[in-house]
Amino acid sequence: MNPAALIPPADSIPVHWAWLEGFLLLTFGFHLLFMNSVVGSAVIATVRAVTRPQDPAPTLLGKALPSLLALTINFGVAPLLFAQVLYGGFLYTSSVIMAVYWLGLIFVLIAAYYLLYGFSGSRRKKKNGTVFIAAACALLLFTGFVLVNNVTLMLSPDRWVGYFEKQDGSMLNLGDPTLWPRILHFLLACLAVGGLTLALLARRAAHKGTISADVSASLTHDGLRWFFWSTAAQMLAGPFFLFSLPRQLTTAFMGRHGLGTALLLAGTVCGLAALHFAWRSRLRLTIAFTAGAVALMVGVRSVLRTLYLAPWFSAADIPSEGQYSPLILFFGSLLLTGALMVWVLRLALNGRRQHGNATANGTEGEG
Repeated sequence: MNPAALIPPADSIPVHWAWLEGFLLLTFGFHLLFMNSVVGSAVIATVRAVTRPQDPAPTLLGKALPSLLALTINFGVAPLLFAQVLYGGFLYTSSVIMAVYWLGLIFVLIAAYYLLYGFSGSRRKKKNGTVFIAAACALLLFTGFVLVNNVTLMLSPDRWVGYFEKQDGSMLNLGDPTLWPRILHFLLACLAVGGLTLALLARRAAHKGTISADVSASLTHDGLRWFFWSTAAQMLAGPFFLFSLPRQLTTAFMGRHGLGTALLLAGTVCGLAALHFAWRSRLRLTIAFTAGAVALMVGVRSVLRTLYLAPWFSAADIPSEGQYSPLILFFGSLLLTGALMVWVLRLALNGRRQHGNATANGTEGEG
């Protein structure tokens, strides 16, 4: 069967495709940072809770993890919508083929959310909470596994014919040679950003006075080492992923495609700079270059998707209706929602700070 017959025709879009692609890249970059942070932090918290039960790192991470997961999900809505508008024929089809796992993610994430709250509460009560964080970590890693499967299946219409042999919605793309390199790439990125999250939370806790400067310095050092070694491993895993791609795509990022090659090289340079500053314990510069590397790699991902789908589809060929008012309305709503989220987060942080001060004052009064 010709796989092209399985690809739904693209509907017209209200504005030029480049606007939607730009917003897709912008919003996905934020989602990616939060996603890496929550998964990496969960893994680090699990490891530290098992190996060092009295360590303050799991407690610090446990307080932040429920909010990080909520932000990850919220910041994932916009890029998902833009992807559906531009690449809906591919994303919807791959999601239907593996519908059991895709729809199951709703329940998996709800369970992970409750488990993270359980872990946070356990640490506040001076309990270890290892079962909570280990279970949540497993669910988050399973979520990543399903997402990577869907991404690879979306880009491979020639594999969709497998649906006719497995029509119960439980097909996975396990035969794709890029699947496991992608998963390794994803895990290492999560560990790196999780390390930065630990370092940042430790600095912030010291500034608030909830942990001592010595403890903060130790946790910051540990977080930066998590980042350093994960990113160093990424420098090996990256070429492994690159050479697992079909040959014509590999060569595209080795000079044949100018933009893709430039983005990959620039992202690698940012990664190396982040490594350098992490080793020197320069947290702010490490974060800055990491953010730059993530932004550039989001561009690499876009080029790779375009090259993958080139035999079947081009977003530039989608007819545009020239109706810009929905885009303006969306952009205004996005700015308003972002401002509200910043305001709510500030209220939450101020509330926690006041609660901490009140608790400290009460303790002093009893003394």
